[in-house]
Amino acid sequence: MLSWRRFCPTEHMWNEALIKEEYTPIDAKYILPFQVWEDRQSDGLVFHHECKGLFTVHSAYHLLKHLGAEGDTSYGEQGPDLQGWRFIWDSSIPRKVHIFA
Repeated sequence: MLSWRRFCPTEHMWNEALIKEEYTPIDAKYILPFQVWEDRQSDGLVFHHECKGLFTVHSAYHLLKHLGAEGDTSYGEQGPDLQGWRFIWDSSIPRKVHIFA
């Protein structure tokens, strides 16, 4: 698991070279403008769209359904490079492999 502290070794500064190395250029372009949070709390995985902070397929489904109902297509227009995922989705492999990929 990647820790944000690895990407932010000093106070309030991204390790820009590491971010550009670990992420695609378009992802790095969206990460670097974010200001580093001043309050250094312990790391943890949190999915803010779920009251318990845990990511589940169920919660992701409801989030996407909600965004679709609002007509929010910004993620598709501005989100990360999906070419790699498109290769998986468009490949001729068994359906159960698509689901778990």
